[in-house]
Amino acid sequence: MSEHDSQVAVIQWAYIHEIRYPELAMLFAVPNAGKRSIGAARYYLAEGLKSGVPDLILPIPELSIDDNKQYCGLVIEMKDGKNKTTENQDWWLQHLARYGWKTAVHYSANAAIKEICDYLKLPVDLCM
Repeated sequence: MSEHDSQVAVIQWAYIHEIRYPELAMLFAVPNAGKRSIGAARYYLAEGLKSGVPDLILPIPELSIDDNKQYCGLVIEMKDGKNKTTENQDWWLQHLARYGWKTAVHYSANAAIKEICDYLKLPVDLCM
């Protein structure tokens, strides 16, 4: 499954369950990827588009019982195959973690969904 397909599956899963778990309605994607014309690239850069921003953002605070650390939100970078994070992606993940965000890199929709479920403490059967 491609990175795009995995990310679509995560978003579709969230849409299906957001009525019962409204915090899932807060999950959104950042459209950083994609080929653009030079004019379109300039347009979006002027609006604030930044290379390396994680693919999925869930701006919901969470209290981790394990380490008693408060996270201000969850970000997930989606990858596929043997793809690795870029320098810009690593920079964003490191800085977001430093500022209180929980960060993750996942290679499948199932892994990303499990991460979201664990983060929001959703029922296990919802996340399989």
